[in-house]
Amino acid sequence: MILGEAHSRLGTRTLGSKSKSPKHPRRPDGIVRRTVRGMLPREKEKGKGAYSRLRVYIGVPEDIDTASTVRPKEAENRSMIRLTTVGEIAQSMGWKPMEA
Repeated sequence: MILGEAHSRLGTRTLGSKSKSPKHPRRPDGIVRRTVRGMLPREKEKGKGAYSRLRVYIGVPEDIDTASTVRPKEAENRSMIRLTTVGEIAQSMGWKPMEA
């Protein structure tokens, strides 16, 4: 999702009650969880099971953080590409990360 699209989704509102207006996640884990939810067939048993098993974390889990990484040769040429992280999108939507 591009940053401009994220801002336009936040402007969705209702003229009635605020409790009935659409809720948009602002934390990175909520954004990813909502995105994956849109890709799954939630009405089917297979999709419900997959969504219930989904685990989303902010940051890198400890057991993966200590593992060594391997970078393929094809990825070395992509150093000039600008990437947008989910954290940057969340910060532009108003999320403030906790400082350690």
